[in-house]
Amino acid sequence: MESGRIAPPRYCYQPWSNLFVRPYGKVQPCCQNTTELGNLHRQALEEIWNAPPLQNIRALIAAGRYDEAGCQTSCPLRLAVDQCPELISPDWLQRQGEGSDGEKARRNWEGFLDGWRRGAAVIESRPLCVDIQPSLLCNQHCFMCRQNHGDPAVLPVSLIRGMLPFLDHAPTLRLQGGEVFFLEGFAALALEIKAGLAPFQHLAIVTNGSLLTPELADGLIHGPGEVRFIVSMDGVTEATFRKVRRSGHFQRVMAVLRHLAAAQRRMNRPELVQWNYVLMRSTLGELEAAVTLAGELGVLFNLIFLQGDFPEEDLLNPAGRLSWEEAAMIRRVIDGAAGRSGFSTLPLEILLRQAGEVRYGHSN
Repeated sequence: MESGRIAPPRYCYQPWSNLFVRPYGKVQPCCQNTTELGNLHRQALEEIWNAPPLQNIRALIAAGRYDEAGCQTSCPLRLAVDQCPELISPDWLQRQGEGSDGEKARRNWEGFLDGWRRGAAVIESRPLCVDIQPSLLCNQHCFMCRQNHGDPAVLPVSLIRGMLPFLDHAPTLRLQGGEVFFLEGFAALALEIKAGLAPFQHLAIVTNGSLLTPELADGLIHGPGEVRFIVSMDGVTEATFRKVRRSGHFQRVMAVLRHLAAAQRRMNRPELVQWNYVLMRSTLGELEAAVTLAGELGVLFNLIFLQGDFPEEDLLNPAGRLSWEEAAMIRRVIDGAAGRSGFSTLPLEILLRQAGEVRYGHSN
């Protein structure tokens, strides 16, 4: 890793670091850009990585032409680059590189930095993070989710296995749905992938937590390879959870979150579990309580902006703008997070900017 602080470019890094694979084999740059780069039923992942479609997106992003590149206007990274570039910490990037153990991973990280800084269309490095969505099937019906959970398509295991040799430089492989544990045979697939990881790699599993029993979680945690869980839970009361998720799984999800937090403390694994929380009108009132609970549990806490056309729920939309009382609450959360690890207040800083409040500094 290079010494000294990294001065990041003022544009998104993901076209140089990420890929997202959908159930039909479609490959796109990330979850916020659905441009088809290729399809695993016709091409290998290594052929797609530097092919013309992704070259074009890298050139457009480097030029700041996000709309032409196909990026969503509500993308958190795009908002951060546009509105709060001074809050994108070089120290965060430095730590990512320091976390890449092994010579192979280190060289790949440095290759990414070089390509991103230059805005290169063709790069020598391989992906740092790949999201794999084996299925859209789900057992919950969140009102803000745009996915077709009745779609029976399943990404063949043979295609997933075929990607893995090209991804042996990637620190993060992430599996998500739908609800991954709703897919038959998923746990066995996750164990197979995890067992083949290098020491510098980890497998992240995104789940709504409703089907992840403590016994299943323990089985995935132990054994060769590192696994991390990203649990999506919006709100800290059953009423809010039911309104958002349209399910009665609140107690079950809270129980597994607490179980994972206890395992994290017991095993001294500070990144074993992350709590994803969608920030919108229906969940804003419980934000302080959620941040407090995450701190008590000792889990990473990640805020996600609402996606889709929900003007009354979207806090970035003029119809959903903050009241003075809500802005004051957000300032309290930001101030209370000072010096706290595992919680970035950047989305909250963006909200305050939108509300006309200028606040500097955020915690990573």
